[in-house]
Amino acid sequence: MNFRFRSVLLNLASEFTGKYAPWQSIRIAPLAGGVSVSASDRGAATFIGWDPSGLATEEAFLLPGRDLAAGCRGIKTADRDVSIEDDLAVVTTYHKAHSVSKEFPVAYSSCPPPPFGDVIAKAISYWGATPELSRTAGRYDLGLLLKALKVLGTEDDSVVLSAWQGGPLRLQREDVQAVIMLMPQEAQPLPGVPAWLEDFAKQG
Repeated sequence: MNFRFRSVLLNLASEFTGKYAPWQSIRIAPLAGGVSVSASDRGAATFIGWDPSGLATEEAFLLPGRDLAAGCRGIKTADRDVSIEDDLAVVTTYHKAHSVSKEFPVAYSSCPPPPFGDVIAKAISYWGATPELSRTAGRYDLGLLLKALKVLGTEDDSVVLSAWQGGPLRLQREDVQAVIMLMPQEAQPLPGVPAWLEDFAKQG
């Protein structure tokens, strides 16, 4: 069992695992010449990442320990990847003049999460068949978006998101009669569905 890919994908996936089986693990698998890293919290929120230059010899369901997930966090000043062989993970940070490696134990789940490739496939089909209402998508300031979500509620609340043809994004809490309009930084061509996401959906 051998894997190597950008460590930030493992860190991000760890934010979307569930507390109980079968949703506790992160799925790592070969995909389109690279590696897919995915996780889902009871199907309510799903993360799917892909490293085109990654390596995976087989499919595995990794239980993300807190220390490993934190050690895989992305940083702006250096590149960082994770190599996993059997029950040992090595996170390597590549600075300009040197590299630093740190080891972490890993464990695997014998109870894989339900497949959600079919759901992704249906979404891709819908996106392709839906009449085009807009040729642009809005690019929004991430700091303002996170601030808006934080202002509107806690983890126990729900928020309505509605974008208007590449224009302002409306964030709304109906129970407190609150609306935030987030203006886009710019309108950009509507991005297509990534080919690797279609490959992921075909895996089931």
